Amino acid sequence: MQHPLGTGSVGDLERFECNSFPFDTQALSVSFEFALSNEGPFPGKLSAELADACDVNAKHFVWDSEYDLGIQTKLVTDVRRVLQTRSYPDLTFSCFVKRKPFFYVVNIVIPNMLLALLAGLQFFIPVEDVADRASVSMTLLLVCASYFHYSGSLTPTVGYLTLLDTHSLWCMLLVIAMVFWAGIVRVTSHSDLEIETVDSLAGYAFLGSWLLVQAVFALRFWHAWGEASAELDLPTLQSGTEARERLLMVNSSSRFYRQSVLAYMPL
Repeated sequence: MQHPLGTGSVGDLERFECNSFPFDTQALSVSFEFALSNEGPFPGKLSAELADACDVNAKHFVWDSEYDLGIQTKLVTDVRRVLQTRSYPDLTFSCFVKRKPFFYVVNIVIPNMLLALLAGLQFFIPVEDVADRASVSMTLLLVCASYFHYSGSLTPTVGYLTLLDTHSLWCMLLVIAMVFWAGIVRVTSHSDLEIETVDSLAGYAFLGSWLLVQAVFALRFWHAWGEASAELDLPTLQSGTEARERLLMVNSSSRFYRQSVLAYMPL
């Protein structure tokens, strides 16, 4: 970008954080870096006081099948220091999108819940039929492993576990526990009556564990969805000291913006 008094550059590199995937909100930012030094003969003066004049045109938003585009905008002014005696103004404009989780809930969450629940079918097979029980558990474990590998192609490739990955792993752990139980149930007691009692208690424990896992993650999903919806609906009209404090608070916790914003001073 050229200016009669200097030059500048524009960047739109964004880092997505997917800890709450698929109930996450992402910021889409464009950063303008100006080559007009604040210490030069023609210093650039930027201000975020007119941030309420910014708007988002959703007419040409082509990702509407996967994301909801929010109407909130954020305008941030920053100072980029290159030398000890030279600093340059930066301007960052951001809007926000919220992912639509329906596809991932239907294709990953619900199948994992049902596959984990099916592992409890072995409790309807007589305890003495260890081979039949093990066959059911091992078949479900192989299905879960294959489906977990397939669902990995539908989710972002990141170096940490997302909320969806954690739910899938817990469902698989329930199936693995049932595989071990099919092999050790005969050695838990000596008499057949005691084995039947222990197996019945194990069935109730499995059902309770499955319900607990699904309830915990349902609450976590609901909380993440509420946070994402609230973040998309935050008020945008702020002025004076309140606006500056909010901008500093938001950007100091974001990995996209440089840490120099912590030393931001109004220009």
